[in-house]
Amino acid sequence: QKSPAAGESDDIYPLHMLDDTKTYRDIVVTWTLRFNDVLGADNLYTSLSKLLEMGDWKKL
Repeated sequence: QKSPAAGESDDIYPLHMLDDTKTYRDIVVTWTLRFNDVLGADNLYTSLSKLLEMGDWKKL
């Protein structure tokens, strides 16, 4: 299946070479996290936005 063309407003995050291997495509990884305090949506958004803006690190 061919990927759609990227538009001007699209953000493209390249995959690490190991992320797109046959072995990893067949694995589903899930995490469950428990926090003792409420996570503020604004704080979480701000933190993740800063993380994506750091250098060329754009991998979640």
